[in-house]
Amino acid sequence: MTLPTRDNTSSPKVFGYDIVLDWGSAATDSLYLRSASGPGRNLLTTTGQPPSNQLQTNINPEDFRTELGQIFSRAVFSGGEGLDRAHRPDGDQTDFTRYWDSRNVDVTPARPGDPELVKLLHDTSISDAQVESNLYMAKINDQLFMAQSTGVRTSTNAGSTWTNTNPAIGALTGLAVAGDELHAGSATDVAQRSSGGSWNNTWSSQNVPNGIWGAKGRVIGADSTALYEVRAAAGSVLLHTLGTNDVWVDVTDGGSAILAAATDGYIYSFAEEEGELTLKGQTRIEGEVPTSVGFSQGVVFIGTSEDTTAGGKIGRIWRAILVGVRLREAQLLRTWGDGTETRDRSPHRIWPTRDSVFWGVIEDGSETHLWRYHLATGGVSRNLVLGSSGLVRGITVVDDRLFATVDGAGAYEENATYATSGYLIGPQADFYTTSPKNWVGARVDIGSVATPQQVDLDYSTDPAALTDSAHGSWVNIISTVVVLPTETAISNVNSRWLLSKLTLTPNAGRTTTPEVLSYSFRALHSVEDEIMQIPVTVSDLVELPGRKRLRVRGEGERVYQELRTREGKGILVEMFNPAIKIRGVLESVATPVQGKTYRGSQTTFSVLTIRGIKVA
Repeated sequence: MTLPTRDNTSSPKVFGYDIVLDWGSAATDSLYLRSASGPGRNLLTTTGQPPSNQLQTNINPEDFRTELGQIFSRAVFSGGEGLDRAHRPDGDQTDFTRYWDSRNVDVTPARPGDPELVKLLHDTSISDAQVESNLYMAKINDQLFMAQSTGVRTSTNAGSTWTNTNPAIGALTGLAVAGDELHAGSATDVAQRSSGGSWNNTWSSQNVPNGIWGAKGRVIGADSTALYEVRAAAGSVLLHTLGTNDVWVDVTDGGSAILAAATDGYIYSFAEEEGELTLKGQTRIEGEVPTSVGFSQGVVFIGTSEDTTAGGKIGRIWRAILVGVRLREAQLLRTWGDGTETRDRSPHRIWPTRDSVFWGVIEDGSETHLWRYHLATGGVSRNLVLGSSGLVRGITVVDDRLFATVDGAGAYEENATYATSGYLIGPQADFYTTSPKNWVGARVDIGSVATPQQVDLDYSTDPAALTDSAHGSWVNIISTVVVLPTETAISNVNSRWLLSKLTLTPNAGRTTTPEVLSYSFRALHSVEDEIMQIPVTVSDLVELPGRKRLRVRGEGERVYQELRTREGKGILVEMFNPAIKIRGVLESVATPVQGKTYRGSQTTFSVLTIRGIKVA
């Protein structure tokens, strides 16, 4: 006699079957069973316990608490932006200091003796409005200079007032500093401004229509394909000539060499040999067109561009190290724009300070952003927001305040007042598991905040909110102006991911900023596994309601042996009453035992243990 399957049994309930096991797509890959539930042999369904050997996600002290569950927190932010997933298998030890994106939030590493915290950045305003393009900037001591059309604008009081001087050499193509002397270049001559402020308009007859730069006390100028060391009168020295249609774009002091970037994709290294500069090496940035080059503390930074069919340029910033006179270990730090870009989003000026490196990138039609690389941590972050759209060709620092030029707008300055608001979006947290988590609490630890300053903490379970600070899925959980020593409860939030957004608001006059030490979210793991124990009949005695008992010799043994062959394998269990479906593994088939009852006949049954998840 064959065993009952979907293939040979059309009305299973009529024959008393109330369970079916499926292990394949064919109708023959199934088995109907009769439940043996009764006194002392109940059907049991329990929730499976999660495995005890979970991955360790505690990566900073904020994550260690006595509460039940796991903690996702952020207390240090100096690692920079760009981290989309907090718990990733290829992560490194800096992940706990990183986040996804920010605007107007200061994530500078704390100075020795100061606590780690986040606060607002300052806002910016126009210091000297100029509508021309090609606005270059230079600084000698604390005196600011900006090339503007045919004149040089000067400020001796940190941008409060500007005056104009006019070296009579035509349209200016750049400014270069050598010692305490300023040099202005044009397509016909190079003028020199002495430390006393007087101009020598005929200092050099060298034409530098493609730019002029200062490096190692020397003046370097470019005339299309030719690069010169510019000297007085007619004494300029040719350094190198590029191929046809290529031009020089930037020059910087690289420590052991002078580095020059060209549109042929190479960074050239010039070193001094018997008092003269000599080409010593060149490094190709594959597939890229360099637009700028900078150097600080042994690290070389390279801005590049890539043309798009829409008429714009994709911008990129690279980091490398200079070994002797050659670049090594070039690494891409960030990209701006894509194939639909209509603007030039490449960095055209890289400016180093003692602890950071800055460059500017056009954001959209109304803003340009200054970006910052933190030398102490290697983190990249969005810094000041400039309220005009244009290329940044000049950046400098006076009295710890940033100044930058924007083509078509003029010189911007960093103010003493703070931005109207700022946000920081954290990475997606999931504790290395795809299963949903019950997010139950949030906390913000505030260092300094006073009315009407405000700190807001929002969360989202939609990954699309990662790239949209105004996404409709953001939900505010904490909005406060006081220190919160306890956790704020979150209700009915069940999701694999949780995204976080911290928003800071200053006082009404924007003279003070809130300071946040850390924030965190707590989650309890949702257990999806179901463990079901089902007693099933493996008896030779077949009993049906209203029917005479029937004994089929060997029937129970055949059913039992068929079940044993499925032990440890994948299976779908469907019960008719109650209606339950579980897809999982048949973990065990218990040895048949004979049930004893005070009424009715005895039966032989086996207990099946299935672990899996419920399905519709």
